[in-house]
Amino acid sequence: MKEHIYVKKLIPTLVLTTMVGSLLAGCGTVRNSQNTALPPLPVSVETVGLSPLSSQNTYLGQVTPYIQTSVSPALAGVLSTVDVRPGQVVTRGQVLATVNTSELQAQLAQAEANAGVSQAELTSAMESNSHSLAQAAASIKTAQANLAQVQTSVQNAITQNLQAVNTQTTQYQDAVQQMQSTLAADAKAVALAQQQLQSAQVNQQNVIAQAQSQYQTAIANLNAVKTQLASALATDQANVATATQQVQIASTTLNQAEETNHLLTDPAVLQAQSQYDQAETALQNAENALQQEEASSALQQAQASYDAAKANLQAAQDNQPIAIAQAQLAQAKQALTSAEQSKSLSVAKSQLAQAKAALQAAQASAASSIAASQAQLQQAKVSYATLLDNPQLQVNQAQLQASEAGVQVIQAQIQNGQILSPLSGYVQAVNAQVGQGVGPTSNFVTIASMNPEMVTVDVPEFDIHKLQVGTPMLVTVPSFNEVLHGHVLAIHPELSTNTLAYPVDITVSGGKAPLLPGLEVQAIEASSTAHLGIMVPADAVLSLQSGANEVFTVDHGIAHAQIVQIGAMTQNEYQITSGLRLGQELVVQGQNLLSPGNRVTVVSINGKSVNPLLQQSAADSKRHAHKKGSSS
Repeated sequence: MKEHIYVKKLIPTLVLTTMVGSLLAGCGTVRNSQNTALPPLPVSVETVGLSPLSSQNTYLGQVTPYIQTSVSPALAGVLSTVDVRPGQVVTRGQVLATVNTSELQAQLAQAEANAGVSQAELTSAMESNSHSLAQAAASIKTAQANLAQVQTSVQNAITQNLQAVNTQTTQYQDAVQQMQSTLAADAKAVALAQQQLQSAQVNQQNVIAQAQSQYQTAIANLNAVKTQLASALATDQANVATATQQVQIASTTLNQAEETNHLLTDPAVLQAQSQYDQAETALQNAENALQQEEASSALQQAQASYDAAKANLQAAQDNQPIAIAQAQLAQAKQALTSAEQSKSLSVAKSQLAQAKAALQAAQASAASSIAASQAQLQQAKVSYATLLDNPQLQVNQAQLQASEAGVQVIQAQIQNGQILSPLSGYVQAVNAQVGQGVGPTSNFVTIASMNPEMVTVDVPEFDIHKLQVGTPMLVTVPSFNEVLHGHVLAIHPELSTNTLAYPVDITVSGGKAPLLPGLEVQAIEASSTAHLGIMVPADAVLSLQSGANEVFTVDHGIAHAQIVQIGAMTQNEYQITSGLRLGQELVVQGQNLLSPGNRVTVVSINGKSVNPLLQQSAADSKRHAHKKGSSS
């Protein structure tokens, strides 16, 4: 499928004579082969060159200003000069035109005269006031001298009293230092006595604690022995009671056995006698054990230990060492109190206070004296300031300032009469001439800055995603027959509803000639696959009745027909694959009127106008030279 290429068709307007226009009305795209002698026909030609042939879309546009601004004068008036014309190159700050300021000049002269009068009146008033100002200034100097003398005297008195204060301060500090040394020694003695008392108390507490521990142990042992002895006695007494009861029972049994059986050898008697004997033995053993417990020495030993522990506790609770330590502490505290109540520090402190009171009195007196002198000086300054603020002088000064301000305003208006260029570039339009009125809203001159050089092309919405700021581009300028390198500067965010394309700004460089706003351009991506070939305007190719394609070239002022082969085609350009050579002059306007051998006059080459007379003279010279060479 053939790729569509969106381009703009450029058909420059030809200014032809009435005869040429009549001939044009009777001609079509098929050439009339009749060769009738005619006057030289005006034609436009382009030099055949190479252009990029890309597989990508070609974007058409034109050279646009990097900055375009309309300049209007700040002062409304009539133009007295216009110093630029369209197409002229101007620099920033250059005068473009001037507005007539004759009326303002007259106003300026009147304002300057008024300012001179105001200056003279102010000078007169100031001279009349100068004598009073001199007297007031002398009074100020006298008051300043008196103030300086009082300040010196006061400073001396304060210095003397300050020295006395410093001396008493030193003595007081010495007394304080001595007192602090004494207090430190006494405080150290008190601390030592307190430490000894605390040591005695701790020692006594330790001895008492040990004696109390031994005493409590002895009590516990005595109570334990008593409890154990009581328990043993109770047990032995119970055993005696039990054995006594058994003896009684065995005795009763034996008596009964003897009464029943009169023989001592009777088994019942013998058994009863045996039981009685056992009971007697058990009773005897229990009584012996009870006697042994009652005669035990353990209780006596425990009682002796208790008595000894109690005596030791009483001896430990004796307070004599603590009393001695307390007496020593009281003595140390008394010495510290005596040192604290020493009167030597009080005397030094009293003397220091007296010296400070004398210094304060001297300072107060100094302040009073200086205040009086300062009041005199201030009064003299007020009198001087009153003379300086003379109301008449103020009125005269205000009048002078108003006059000078009026002069400055008019001078500024006259200065605004010069219309200056705000930037460097080309003058695109001048919308008023000398004698016409202009104003701040008149859009007098339009200036386009072409630094850097920039073109703007239309990119279809389905291709806009391929480009971004910085994308390398190749830009062809057909009228210059050259290819420039550039980069995308900006992509306009607004889609044109007419072309369904986005305007894209491209900065270019490397051109042989400066680009002018409005020149048609073609652009492709520099990274796209491309090669060079001969591209000619589609209107320059004529179709013959035989189906062949023909173009006209100019050589020495004569039109020559050449059959060409066509390759790729766009809406307004054809690729020529054969039939043309680089450097030939191809007719791009006026070709519909030509026949082979017609004399022609070239009115423009590569979009630039040429002088027809000079062109004809050059062609005639070349033709004559060619004929002369052929005949020889």
